[in-house]
Amino acid sequence: MRCVVIGSKELGCVIVDELVRQKHSIPLVITRDDSPGMALWHKMGHRSLKEVATRHGLNVLEGVKVNDDTTLNAIREARPDLILSCFWSDLFKSEILMIPSRGVFNFHTAFLPKNRGSRPIPWAMINGDEFTGITLHQMQLGVDDGPIVATKKVAITDSDTGKTMYDKVMREGVNLVTEVIALFGEGKEVLTPQEDADSTFHLRGEPYGGQFNYFWDETKVDRFKRSFIFPPFQAHRNPPQSKQLKQGVSLIVSSERSSESWNELSAQNQFTQDLRPYQIESGGDSAMRKVLRTWNPKGGAQLCYFPTQKSGLDAHYPILESLMRGDYLASISSLETLDGSPERCQPFRYENGILELPVNYVNPSKEELQSHLHTAQRFSAKYDCTCYLHILLDEHYGTDDHELFTRELSQQIQNSTISLMTYGDVCEEFNTEYEDISA
Repeated sequence: MRCVVIGSKELGCVIVDELVRQKHSIPLVITRDDSPGMALWHKMGHRSLKEVATRHGLNVLEGVKVNDDTTLNAIREARPDLILSCFWSDLFKSEILMIPSRGVFNFHTAFLPKNRGSRPIPWAMINGDEFTGITLHQMQLGVDDGPIVATKKVAITDSDTGKTMYDKVMREGVNLVTEVIALFGEGKEVLTPQEDADSTFHLRGEPYGGQFNYFWDETKVDRFKRSFIFPPFQAHRNPPQSKQLKQGVSLIVSSERSSESWNELSAQNQFTQDLRPYQIESGGDSAMRKVLRTWNPKGGAQLCYFPTQKSGLDAHYPILESLMRGDYLASISSLETLDGSPERCQPFRYENGILELPVNYVNPSKEELQSHLHTAQRFSAKYDCTCYLHILLDEHYGTDDHELFTRELSQQIQNSTISLMTYGDVCEEFNTEYEDISA
């Protein structure tokens, strides 16, 4: 059997060693040992795939993208029956998937179909799964959704950390490599379709941007913190509420028309398109991503506003992924009053780390402003933290209303523990440092 290996880290080395041991031909190995992020893994004891392949006398490519023409030509010249992949960040396009006669297969560190996509081991811990695992599946144009060859299940205990789980999964990964290469060598592999109804998916990026939510219960916070314990990497980030140690109201006032006093929504990217086609639990196909790149040019506005979106961007995975790739700091949409879930009515992070600055109230009267501020003060006292209150004055808010609002707000600020904040202020407060456990 002729097999091309595309991968990194220790598991890539294990695959090459096992193919050699079982006397298979490896015409080409593609590595990313030269990428900056690999140096730390090598310091942690992971062998260099390039060095292992070179010692076996194999042809090695590094510093390439798998979908580039030069790489595809090199793979075609290798005439593989099979391609095995592990720990490679690029999505494989149809051109490479069509090259080997027996398919392209990937080792994914999850018990598929759960936890497709990014950071599967931490997500299994954060969400309270009883187990995770490692799976060999055939690669298709989707993300980790192809039929399964074999899988190993690994239990998660209440004392596990990200590091202990990774080590447990890798030990099972070695066993899986040995078994599946023997299956392919004997032509006995069986492909079992995944049950899509049982699947979960996670976008690229650290879970919740590495920052837990102040309003999560203690059990979830503990799971989250343990999932980030992986020396010598840095650990989790604390939310700003846990560091402020003070009560009060941080008031964010937005206006859809030009004003020197408030955050100007007119200066932000505004998305008024129909978002329903993007409410899917995947990153979308290449055509969808191309369209979204025209919405979110890289280096554009730092914030984006969804004026017609009243329930946030949950499950709008292609949009969230596009915002992250476009270097946006936060998004703005109407979500909750302060009577809603504190986890949602305060600034929070989506799964891939994009910060949401929810609008709590729109166009309040003088009396409503008083009531909302009093509600925010009670909220602050109840949860022993600063309450972020976001009020929107839209295009229907008249000039007289603006004047009344300004006078009343000035009076309230003089009499209460209320401070005005800009969007930049809020983003900076949430941009906290990681807990450093590297020592």
